[in-house]
Amino acid sequence: MIDWDQGPNAHLNSNDIWRDLRAASEKDGAVAKPWAISPRASRPATGWMRLTRLPFLAHATMEPVNATVHLKPDSCEIWTGTQVIARVQSEAAKAARLPVDKVIANNHLLGGGFGRKLEPDMAVAAVRIAKHVDGP
Repeated sequence: MIDWDQGPNAHLNSNDIWRDLRAASEKDGAVAKPWAISPRASRPATGWMRLTRLPFLAHATMEPVNATVHLKPDSCEIWTGTQVIARVQSEAAKAARLPVDKVIANNHLLGGGFGRKLEPDMAVAAVRIAKHVDGP
């Protein structure tokens, strides 16, 4: 059995983070660059103020960063989630040593890449593995 050390933030939650942020916002902070305050800005403001809070969510992809490849001697077909399908196709073609027109790349149309899926590395790794596997 594995005994995990959850670390000092094991029980940290959104309420604790918001409490600490609010407390920090009420203190004086470091001044990166002083600005002159205009006389107009020093007058009391009128109007509405609203505090909106959203939970902290993972900034992560919704589907696994992976690929399935079916490599044959004269063709290659890939199923993956990517933001750059043409790049996946061209890099997979290089890895498979095939012309680009012999590589079919199918894109999963779901989830969010948030920049991580700009790299074709998962598809290229899957092509390299597929060279040693009989089937997808």
